[in-house]
Amino acid sequence: MAKTCTFCDRKTYTDRIMYEDEFFVVVPSMGQLSPYGGHLLIIPKQCWSCIASFTDTEIEAFEKLHHKVRMAIQKTGLPPLSFEHGVVGQSIAHAHAHIVPANFQPLPYVRYAFPSAKIEVVRSYKEICETYGQGARPYLYWRDGAELPSKPLSYVCWNPPAPEKYFRILLAQEHFHEPRRADWRTCDPDEDRKLIRESMSRIKIPPA
Repeated sequence: MAKTCTFCDRKTYTDRIMYEDEFFVVVPSMGQLSPYGGHLLIIPKQCWSCIASFTDTEIEAFEKLHHKVRMAIQKTGLPPLSFEHGVVGQSIAHAHAHIVPANFQPLPYVRYAFPSAKIEVVRSYKEICETYGQGARPYLYWRDGAELPSKPLSYVCWNPPAPEKYFRILLAQEHFHEPRRADWRTCDPDEDRKLIRESMSRIKIPPA
């Protein structure tokens, strides 16, 4: 019997939904990376392999929601860091974007870890979709810093030999200095539930 996709099974996150529209839900992540909470996921309702495989309509809706979620996190006092494992390093094979309150710049770490991989600055996810559509390739995506539309803060690293949960491991070790948070499956469940409740109470995402 085929294993059910974690994010296709709505029962796994129904009680955590903070926002929902035609295409997406936003929920606090299991295994909160930040010891202060605020780690959110944008999950498409359709089971895409990565965000770069979205339709034009979905990527337009995603861009708007991504900005909305980043602004909601920024209002809590810390700049948001977004990241995606695009068909590489995924622990769940269903597209999803992480947004974490963290004043952290992954670029030097990614350059050091994957010196042969091409890194590009992009202004929108649509640019990644266009390149991906010309020949699907694994990628890492991230956007760091304050949400300033005039500043190109998004990056994509093509074909990196990244291990599973690469960005989770990087942030847990190098920014939060709590390696135990790297694996969402082994986080303390009581502490995690507390951080999830606090995230849902503190972060306000405007409705669709």
